[in-house]
Amino acid sequence: MYMKQVIAFGAGNFYKTHKENIEKEYDIVAFCDNDEKKTGGGYFGKPIISVDDIETDSDILITSTYKYEIISQLLERGINENRINLIIPEWMNICSGVRVNKKGIEVVIDGIHIILHNALEESIFWEIYYNEEYNINFQTNSIVIDIGLNVGMATLFFANKKFVSKVYAFEPDKNVYEKALYNIGLNQKTKNKIVTFNVACSNEDKKETYEITPIASAGIRKQRGLGLNTIDVVCVDASKALGTIIDKHYGKESIIMKCDCEGAEYEIFTRLEQTGYFNKIDAFVMEWHCDRRNEIQEIFDKNGYTYVIFNAPERTFGKCYAIKKK
Repeated sequence: MYMKQVIAFGAGNFYKTHKENIEKEYDIVAFCDNDEKKTGGGYFGKPIISVDDIETDSDILITSTYKYEIISQLLERGINENRINLIIPEWMNICSGVRVNKKGIEVVIDGIHIILHNALEESIFWEIYYNEEYNINFQTNSIVIDIGLNVGMATLFFANKKFVSKVYAFEPDKNVYEKALYNIGLNQKTKNKIVTFNVACSNEDKKETYEITPIASAGIRKQRGLGLNTIDVVCVDASKALGTIIDKHYGKESIIMKCDCEGAEYEIFTRLEQTGYFNKIDAFVMEWHCDRRNEIQEIFDKNGYTYVIFNAPERTFGKCYAIKKK
């Protein structure tokens, strides 16, 4: 039986844990590791080399939890992405395809193509496509308003549903927004159902300073003095930006709002309630934040929604699902 000869990148516990299954499929000719204390030594009888010692025509198997960082390192080294092999987590078997792409890891599921750039995006993918945390289904034609486009995973999830005719998605971080546009552009079948906006929704038109996480894929929020990088964000009055969309579809199609905007939901919901738009939304699938679940409960009670609210112990955020009573 032929086994592909590869250099295993990662001489540590990950390889040791998966050793038996790896060696059924691959012939390990050497290891590579970023730990200088390991290079020059050996692991399971094979030499450990540095990344600079890898020839560009080598086949690599990533045997480390830091696969996104290693992919970037190998691409910079001049290794073709087709020579980089992955050990994917078992849950990712839901995908019909998983491969290294010049921008990260490309996954294909239900005909949808998405590029994952880091471990955080992989966890978001798990939430949406494996755990199906936004899997709401309506019997009527519907539109979705997505507050918190991120890199486009939820937007594409909804746009792929037959009952959804349009998705309107909002993302304030330009770098993340560009990643979303790239992902949306990979999907010819759904891209014409999606309208995107590079702005934040709020209680009024204004400009604010927001903090972003170091990997800039999630967690953008109003500046809280945490010492993170900051960006200037254009905020639009939710009653104008969302009200225009709601007016266009109200009474013709069901309106669903997906909301994950790191605490901005309170200003948005308050403004929509003040202007009469909140209770025109048929359903919400959302993540609430800032240890303020009581405010979410109060606004849904006041406006006649049936809802369930979840949060993990000792966490200040959680999921909420709400539907308008008929």
